[in-house]
Amino acid sequence: MERFKPNPMGINCLHFKLSNSGAKRHGVSEPSIYAWRKKFGDLGTDDVKRLKQLEQENSRLKKLVVERDLEIEVMKEIAANKR
Repeated sequence: MERFKPNPMGINCLHFKLSNSGAKRHGVSEPSIYAWRKKFGDLGTDDVKRLKQLEQENSRLKKLVVERDLEIEVMKEIAANKR
């Protein structure tokens, strides 16, 4: 049986208040349902999609900052070696 993976469309099932039997039928544990409800609460589908987009953008920006910091460190080392 293929495991259920959370995604923006899969989160919609939280709004239907899955019962224990529904969760078992889809291969989702009860603690997972509670964790999703806690994380996503009353978010609508559009809100969840926007949240995912923001998380992806935030991840991309963090990588850019790390790369920039690395470049600065390399430039400092090069400048220190020239002295």
